[in-house]
Amino acid sequence: MALTTATITANGASTQIPKLVYIKYKDHVFFRNVQTLPTESVMREAVGWVKKEDNEIMLIECDRPILQGYSGCNGVVVLKNCIIAMVEVPLNSLFGEHLNCPTAKNKMSAALLAKEAKNSPPQFSTSEDKKH
Repeated sequence: MALTTATITANGASTQIPKLVYIKYKDHVFFRNVQTLPTESVMREAVGWVKKEDNEIMLIECDRPILQGYSGCNGVVVLKNCIIAMVEVPLNSLFGEHLNCPTAKNKMSAALLAKEAKNSPPQFSTSEDKKH
């Protein structure tokens, strides 16, 4: 599997980003001071950008800064022979190739409004409210 990139345009500027993938994989199990020994690996999943890839491993960045001048990232290195399933997430088709296009803005606005509604405290009305 070759490392590929996608071109994303936002606010008139284009940038190349690594492909975004969903993977399901078998993870090694670390155990310490247990009564019963584990007998199988743990099934895990991750979503992130393929930052590095060779014949044996795939490095997936799951969290990273987007502004220049900031550093640090989080991710996982997965042995390729432990990958059960992998699907490339096509960013271009999700956003119509432009992150600042009206469709993308509407999707992002709807997501933000839904999140705000979910995080706002419930509104209760009382019989006193109905009288006024």
